[in-house]
Amino acid sequence: MTKKTEISASRCPIRGVYAGAGDTGKGLCFQAAFRLEDQVELVLYKKGTPDILADIPVPPDPACAGVRSVLVQGVRASAVEYNYRVNGKIVTDPDAPLVNGRETFGDLSVRDEHRIRGALPERNFDWGEEKKPGLPFEEVIAYSLHVRGFTMQKGSGVRARGTFRGITEKIPYFRSLGINQLVLMPATEFEDAPLSRPASVPSWMEKPAEAPQRPSAGTDEAGAPGSAAGTADMEKSAAPQVRPDPERRVNYWGFSENWYFAPKKAFCAGPKPDIEFKEMVKALHAEGIELVMTFAFPGDVPMERMVRILAWWSQVYHVDGFWLYTDEKRAHAAAASPLLAGVKLMNGWFDPEWTSLWGGSRHLADANNGFREDCRRILKGDENMLAAFVGRMRTNDSRKAVINYMTGHDGFTLMDLVSYDKKHNEENGEQNRDGSACDFSWNCGVEGPSRKRQIQALRMRQMKNAMAMVLLAAGTPLLQAGDEFGNSQGGNNNPWCIDSEVTWLDWRKAPRYAELTDFVRQLIRIRKENPILHTDHYLSGNDQISCGYPDFSCHGSRAWYGEFEYQSRHIGLMYCGMHEGSDQFVYTAFNFHWEAQTLALPDLPEGRGWKIAADTAGSADDAAWYTDKTLTMPGRSIKVLVSAQKPAEGAKAKKPAESAKTKKPAEGAKAKKPAESMKAEKPAGRRRKKAEDKND
Repeated sequence: MTKKTEISASRCPIRGVYAGAGDTGKGLCFQAAFRLEDQVELVLYKKGTPDILADIPVPPDPACAGVRSVLVQGVRASAVEYNYRVNGKIVTDPDAPLVNGRETFGDLSVRDEHRIRGALPERNFDWGEEKKPGLPFEEVIAYSLHVRGFTMQKGSGVRARGTFRGITEKIPYFRSLGINQLVLMPATEFEDAPLSRPASVPSWMEKPAEAPQRPSAGTDEAGAPGSAAGTADMEKSAAPQVRPDPERRVNYWGFSENWYFAPKKAFCAGPKPDIEFKEMVKALHAEGIELVMTFAFPGDVPMERMVRILAWWSQVYHVDGFWLYTDEKRAHAAAASPLLAGVKLMNGWFDPEWTSLWGGSRHLADANNGFREDCRRILKGDENMLAAFVGRMRTNDSRKAVINYMTGHDGFTLMDLVSYDKKHNEENGEQNRDGSACDFSWNCGVEGPSRKRQIQALRMRQMKNAMAMVLLAAGTPLLQAGDEFGNSQGGNNNPWCIDSEVTWLDWRKAPRYAELTDFVRQLIRIRKENPILHTDHYLSGNDQISCGYPDFSCHGSRAWYGEFEYQSRHIGLMYCGMHEGSDQFVYTAFNFHWEAQTLALPDLPEGRGWKIAADTAGSADDAAWYTDKTLTMPGRSIKVLVSAQKPAEGAKAKKPAESAKTKKPAEGAKAKKPAESMKAEKPAGRRRKKAEDKND
């Protein structure tokens, strides 16, 4: 039904960083870009009905080239929705500030051309005393999540499951962990179902243009040792893709056609996405938690539009930063824009020359798979990886930040990383041909779930080891939601098309893996309490303040001598807090070998001694003193020691814990001879040994 009404229209001045429509106070302004030859009409609907209130011609404006605009008076923003009719075809404004008609995620019902419409947001929102936290990268503990998958499961403990409001309800959980930054996967309006093609990455990113050579992990400001970054981005298999039935797929991740200005309505508990998103941001900021959004910009998105989109979210929604999936040219255009000066931007790589364009704080960050690849390889015991690992642990830059992560939305979860040797993507409908063929994982002896206590204990230790690597490294740590309580996707490393229990976080596991969650809290506390572990610059390994100790040093079986031979898999790293205004020393001991190893402890200043603050192979008693000159490290374990003022004479000191060879097995576990135990923990190499244990 079409119902006309008297509405006045006139030309509207072109606005700067705004979306495609807005309430100016003098009327509703609509603006969009079209080809000069296009015949364009603005179609106004009565909100929530099929009634068309008006068809308003929008002719070209000679003064504004391809951008057309119109000011509509006589209607309220809350009473109308809109589309454009372009050469006779109904088109939803790609710059619409809100999009209606996509209230249900993965809705496969047939839509007529008028169902999806643009809408206008509330004009006013009370931000109160809200203020952006403005955290420097070196103080950030980041946490990446999918808005729907994070709380969609019934066990999540929130009322508004799968929504922005559900995230707001989880703020006490973030605070209890020590998280102070959330990174959302795509949360703007996107076509969620069905897709005509798989979308493990956006189509424009499948064959990226040749990029300039990246610096290795060891070629930052002071030449940290390491291997070249980026080898994790290995070529995908050339096997032909088998397309699954479109009815079985949804675009769960959101890397597809986007209405970049509009919050996704299916991620909302209420009818007003703009208000719900702002309420979430306001609540997060009140608790000192930043919000970062993920955007993927293909090569056909004009740079001016990209900057306008990011500035919109920064200024209108108070978003703190953006994780960009785009080419370097566009990433640098964002870095060069004065509209984004000081806004956190993360991309695969930034040229350091761009970081000082507008002065101010270090607001750009490199985020790539280099850390993930090198640390996964040494975690499972690969040889000749120690130098690369140490390089990753100390890589930092005073000009730009470095983001470190072991897992992400693509690839295995942390639990799956220690439970599967191979991907299991059959549910994606592509005969297990999609996703990365190499995740540098090790299943600890059994493929998939196991009820064997020895396997479970080893996997728990490996997950703790992985968390320690991320949270003790110099760069900014990024955790993947659910890794802290053993979330699994059943070995699926590319669930781009699955909206089910497979991709929803399994909160029912949280009590079972409370030990891991508590360990993560412990590591975050240690990181925050020791500024030397999270500086804004590279630790040179020199004593630049003449205190008698370098800021960073490596130790092997002899103090002050790191051993980087081909077969070495253990190292001690000591940090001297005096270089950051503290009298605290931190010693992180790593043993990635399956056999026990010994590390030397350097002498501390007079009157100070060591305490064990964290231990992946056992509990840490930071109230007891460690008095030996050497540290016996069980196979596949990490310890963190911190210095403290020694007690008065006569205080009782604690003897070192039993080594891996003499340690008693867990209650109920079958004792093994040391050699057998070591053999069981060694991952498959050139001569793969078939696991004798079968999955129960």
